Amino acid sequence: VGDVIYDIKPDLEIMNTDHKILFRHRQITDNSTKAVSHIYWLNNRNILGTKADLSFRVSGLVPELWDPETGKTSKLSYEIKNGRTLIKANFKSWDAFFIVFKNKANKMSNLVPEKIEMLVQNLDLNWDLNAGGNSHKINKLESWSNSENKDLKYFSGTATYSQKFNFSNLVAAAHYVLDLGEVKQVAEVILNGQNLGTVWKTPFKIDLGNALKNGENNLEIKVTNTWVNRLIGDAQKLETNKTTFTTMPFYKEDGQLMPSGLISDVKIMMLK
Repeated sequence: VGDVIYDIKPDLEIMNTDHKILFRHRQITDNSTKAVSHIYWLNNRNILGTKADLSFRVSGLVPELWDPETGKTSKLSYEIKNGRTLIKANFKSWDAFFIVFKNKANKMSNLVPEKIEMLVQNLDLNWDLNAGGNSHKINKLESWSNSENKDLKYFSGTATYSQKFNFSNLVAAAHYVLDLGEVKQVAEVILNGQNLGTVWKTPFKIDLGNALKNGENNLEIKVTNTWVNRLIGDAQKLETNKTTFTTMPFYKEDGQLMPSGLISDVKIMMLK
């Protein structure tokens, strides 16, 4: 019996990036229609964003991007060629998403214009900050650990930044995003009474939806850090009002404080 040669092409080829991109592939068959769908999960294992050329061993189906953070789906640019589907993908920091092939394609290629992000407004640096019931006036966004006030320097928990700002020339059809810059560690955003959700990794950006309005806007950003700084604060020799307890002294008085809070400018961006 002669040797059998199998010409099996790669399921997914990831090209033109030096990042480690992980993927998994699941194939689903509809019991009633017998239609086949393909679900690919992709993950950028790097704190930096990257672009990559993807070549899928799938043909004749339209790819869609499914965002697990927001639950939203969006169209992708693609080209079907030589029995494969080619996509140019953008990965954010530590990004993970699904690319789903489900509906039949009626054309061999599709182009979705890439949106450009534009700065619309830098928010005022004057913030009111409430941390543990103590109020602070903030005129520079930096780590709480840099503060001369020990209540803020060693604060651990959830603190609320708030400010009122004016916005004008709202474009109804535009897509607005709040860019929080650098955050340690997670932030919850509330604009004009609407809870817009929580951001927990870079880039710390959140969709403003229909919450932004012309005129005065009321913004709250609730930032939560780890409890490391409070443990170090409680370890100080002169600290008598300790608020934490551990079975072992994991952090000493000379321990390195962790960056906390909003650490860079907050901006309103527009995608067009």
